[in-house]
Amino acid sequence: MAKDKKKIEYTLRLKELKKKLKPYRNSQTVHLLRVITGSSGARLDKYWECLESVLTGHYSPRIVQERIQSVVNMITENGEYKNTKASHSNSIEHNMVMKEFQHLNFNSKANVSDNVTHVEIDSKANVLGDVRHVNIDSKANVFDNARHSDVDSKANVLGDVRHVNIDSKANVFDNARHSDVDSKANVLGDVRHVNIDSKANVFDNFRHSDIDSKASVFDNVRHSDIDSKANVLGNVTHGNINSNSNVVDNVRHSTIDLKANMINRLKHLHIGDCNLECYKRL
Repeated sequence: MAKDKKKIEYTLRLKELKKKLKPYRNSQTVHLLRVITGSSGARLDKYWECLESVLTGHYSPRIVQERIQSVVNMITENGEYKNTKASHSNSIEHNMVMKEFQHLNFNSKANVSDNVTHVEIDSKANVLGDVRHVNIDSKANVFDNARHSDVDSKANVLGDVRHVNIDSKANVFDNARHSDVDSKANVLGDVRHVNIDSKANVFDNFRHSDIDSKASVFDNVRHSDIDSKANVLGNVTHGNINSNSNVVDNVRHSTIDLKANMINRLKHLHIGDCNLECYKRL
């Protein structure tokens, strides 16, 4: 009975505190007070001594919030409140390690993620493995086995990526399929159905690609539309290329508008604006 009376008294004091703190009300103080009111109450008198001090004198909103936060810290450390979301509600996470997340929205730096599905990430220096349906605005990302991704990034390394839309620089892609890429200095391996606007790209095993690039190296590209300069292409099938200074090897079913190209083993080509040297290896 005495305990219930103490609880009632404590609740009334909290109501008084909330009224006093109304001018400082924000999402953080609301969450913190919710933690306090949801505590088991084993040390309510001790907690109240800390809270009551903000009712006397004139304190800045920052001091008031810090005092409430200190009480919440004591409650969570003593295990009197199971849900600790309040202490993290407004945090921007850095150096995160994640596995098997679904439908996530991140604003983070230096994240390491594995098995992430349906993710929207605004991040730098991310490492993701087995990511599907991802929208990412990032720099220096490493992706492995990502599918259905929208990525705005720089210095990305992606492995086994499918259905990817990427605006990036200095990207390394491996086994990417159905991708729209706006990038510079990209290295891509085994990419299919790719739309790329890039410079200084290295591509391997591409199929069904639309590429606007400069200084690109392509190997085993099929069904490609490429607007590029200084490209090196190997084993390209069904490609449309608008480029300068390209080196092309084993290209089939291609439409190419280029100058000063070195082409070997080309079949079914439509070539415009080319000099005699272009045809020496046909």
